[in-house]
Amino acid sequence: MDSSPFSKVPREIRDHIYELALAHEETILAYLREDDLLRLHHSALKQSEASADFNKPRKAAATTLAGLPTTCRQLRTEAAPLFFSGNTFRIIALSSFHNDEYAVKGESLQAKTISEQLGQKYMAHIKDMTIEQGRFYIEDLDGETMVKLGHTLGGLKRCLHHNAILRLEATFDYLDFSTVPEFDGAMTATVCIPVGDLKGAGEELSVVINGKVTEYLASHAVTLDPTERTMAIQSFHQFGEAVWEIFKDVASG
Repeated sequence: MDSSPFSKVPREIRDHIYELALAHEETILAYLREDDLLRLHHSALKQSEASADFNKPRKAAATTLAGLPTTCRQLRTEAAPLFFSGNTFRIIALSSFHNDEYAVKGESLQAKTISEQLGQKYMAHIKDMTIEQGRFYIEDLDGETMVKLGHTLGGLKRCLHHNAILRLEATFDYLDFSTVPEFDGAMTATVCIPVGDLKGAGEELSVVINGKVTEYLASHAVTLDPTERTMAIQSFHQFGEAVWEIFKDVASG
């Protein structure tokens, strides 16, 4: 770029141009494939379209950035960090597309894989990332699995910007849930867990559980007697306590 007129533009102006060109209001999606490669996509791309070509060979995510960062070495050096610092990222594990087969043990999430794919030197610029891990069945989980996942997420957060926000979004299902009157099916809660923030994680879970209680009571207000109402509220909160026991290690990071 040395001979280009653009190189003579002051660096602060070049940085502003990079930000205008590379920062998006929409979240940047990164799909974690079965072969441990990440695919970067604009959020406007439907998930069904993104999942349809998972088996096509692809380069690592950090080398697939279109536009300025791939023009030359200087632009990559100057612009790529601004792409990572100026956008929010959402990594969607394979389980979100493939019948939850990878969700139970969290095997589709590897901090080393994500770091290598995005590029360790770029990871340090990311300030906002969410991991969409998929679905966990409470009956199938054990403490060791969640401790391992917590350590993985803690290691991943340490790779990001020192002020970065890292979240795990997961759905927790309790299949054997029959203590609530007129409640059919699994008890389900989708929680966005802030890694390294136990207080924030607890508050997030409380909002989710209280919302479910409110929704249930509103839809059964006519049919419930006081005893059933009390029983239902207690059961929902017991479910919340079970979810908390599962993901508190994840929230600890």
